[in-house]
Amino acid sequence: MTLEQLPSCHGRMFLDPGPGVFGVFAADASGLVFRASEYDTSSFAIAHVVRGSPASEAGVRVGDVLVAVDANPANVHTLESLKTTMQGTGETCLVLRRNDVFYEKCFELRPMI
Repeated sequence: MTLEQLPSCHGRMFLDPGPGVFGVFAADASGLVFRASEYDTSSFAIAHVVRGSPASEAGVRVGDVLVAVDANPANVHTLESLKTTMQGTGETCLVLRRNDVFYEKCFELRPMI
């Protein structure tokens, strides 16, 4: 169906909720966006930190390199598993490398939306 074939609603669009629209969905609870290295997909860096997020409050910065998550080496993760981990609850601890110095940043995961 083309736009011209749609019934006229005086410039308004009405949407009906689909199945599962009111279901529970997982969302990030850290405020972090990770990116994989273009040369090594088991190496991750921080691509974005949401202002006011748990990670921001803990001092995580864009460009930090992820070394470990909760005592597990970063290279055992995928981007998907990192995303899932950051959708959890409770405390998480990251070991990060910044300018060849290692830091541990721990924070409580909390709903961001």
